Amino acid sequence: MKVSAYMLADDGTWVDIGGTSIDAGGVDGALSGAMSIHFDPIEDFIAGHSENFTIGFNISSAGSYQFQSEPVSPSGPITASGGAALTGFQAKDIGAETPVAIMAYGDTTRLPVYSLEHYYEPSIFDGMDIVLAVTMEFSDAS
Repeated sequence: MKVSAYMLADDGTWVDIGGTSIDAGGVDGALSGAMSIHFDPIEDFIAGHSENFTIGFNISSAGSYQFQSEPVSPSGPITASGGAALTGFQAKDIGAETPVAIMAYGDTTRLPVYSLEHYYEPSIFDGMDIVLAVTMEFSDAS
């Protein structure tokens, strides 16, 4: 299993800001467990002057794994945020990278309702200062 963190660049492409891979390590048939994702401003987000934002993962499956992405700095004040996340189990194709969480930050009074499908339509995030995403990809490689 591969977990990746991305930041949306100004040109609408997703830029890799880190990730990790987990080997089933002898687990027969399937990798199972739990994953929590947190989008963290490193400074005081509520005061509207965060210096950096990161994505953190905690994964428990055939061991315990933790990861923190590279920090991302906003270009201006952050007054609003919105996002979407996978909320339940879903069957996924082997080898397909699938978005599992998206978070957008900006200085705005209007936020659309975001969905994970917007990962494939990044123009909906136009005007947002920072957009972060987490994807997962499963493989049958041993």
